[in-house]
Amino acid sequence: MMNKEEKERHELMLFLERRKCDLWKSYSDKININTANSNLLQSLPGIGPVLSERIVEYRDKNGLFSSIEDIREVSGIGEKKFEGIKDLICVQ
Repeated sequence: MMNKEEKERHELMLFLERRKCDLWKSYSDKININTANSNLLQSLPGIGPVLSERIVEYRDKNGLFSSIEDIREVSGIGEKKFEGIKDLICVQ
């Protein structure tokens, strides 16, 4: 059982963990694929103008991504490309 100080520290850590991924870029530089525009998406390795537009169009048509793995549904993002960006993206 946690004492009051441990509980407060735990709650603070949870809060900070949730804040890692904000609307655009987080402290850890992850890009939120649910809010990023085409230009920001192009900062990801292997994502150029055409693919970034596909991501935005897919999101506009199908709604927000519920997990980072969902980006693999976008035409042109296979397993290899996903492996190259998965540590750089988040959803919120």
